[in-house]
Amino acid sequence: MEKWKKCQVKELPYEIRNRAVYVGFDMSAKIDLTSVSFILPIMDDGIAKYIIFSHSFIPNRDKLMERKLVDKVPYDTWEELGFLTITNTPIVDQEQVMQYVIKNL
Repeated sequence: MEKWKKCQVKELPYEIRNRAVYVGFDMSAKIDLTSVSFILPIMDDGIAKYIIFSHSFIPNRDKLMERKLVDKVPYDTWEELGFLTITNTPIVDQEQVMQYVIKNL
């Protein structure tokens, strides 16, 4: 986690509008998280760099609490920080995932 934290920035030093973006999905139904990532390749003085935004989805609060205990991951904190969405459905609502992608492209 320390290495990931070193990559985190408060403000991007690059303009990201009108750039190529690759969208990756890690789909699930009800046990695992569904996650989506936006990857923006950047060339900085001839060095390839990547800006990555990720967001995850889980079906409901019961599943969140269950996975928090089993995985020992603070999913509730991720929700509070805006990194995770609860779809309030029996399985992850793929329509909500796609709406998130469309809204954030």
